[in-house]
Amino acid sequence: FRREACNSGCPTIIMEGGEVWKVEPGIVESAARGVRNVLRDLKMLDGEPEHPDYQVIVDKSTWVRAERGGFLKFHVKPGDIIEKDQPLATNTTLLGRERSMLYAPYDSVVIGMTTLPAISPGEPICNLGMLPEGTKPSQIRRYRREEDGLEGQVVDELSTNLVVVEPCDEAAQLKLNPNHQGASNSAPGTGEPAAAE
Repeated sequence: FRREACNSGCPTIIMEGGEVWKVEPGIVESAARGVRNVLRDLKMLDGEPEHPDYQVIVDKSTWVRAERGGFLKFHVKPGDIIEKDQPLATNTTLLGRERSMLYAPYDSVVIGMTTLPAISPGEPICNLGMLPEGTKPSQIRRYRREEDGLEGQVVDELSTNLVVVEPCDEAAQLKLNPNHQGASNSAPGTGEPAAAE
């Protein structure tokens, strides 16, 4: 429908948000507000666009992908504001033996992520939106704590099907491989490749 409308010269608005098979009220309200704002800006509706308490404009995003198959222990959730080299997830074997740690390649906001713990090599784990230059993650987190609006509701609703755990001490010692986008397969504390399984 979108393609045919655009081919006929009719602009369209596509909003992708939330989780598959779920309807989160905050996501629906956020989408409706966005459409109303566009229509107001185009003078198709009366009034001025509604502005959020704060706004992060993301110009670049990257999917951090699994280098190896396994099972994930998540350390972040959708909407989190994270810092470069912060652990995103630990990849383990079926029995829980650690295989690798995935790290944030830059200061970013978690735009989206898988909620399925079982992964194969190359599968997307986290979609990270790079924070604008000069924006400090601590500053955005402070704004979040101070506001009590729709954005906070959306972040809470997106996290309902996800268990987030702190990275274990051993996992935190894994070295970041600068040649890979946020992944490391080094054995803890050694810098040597982890044993094959």
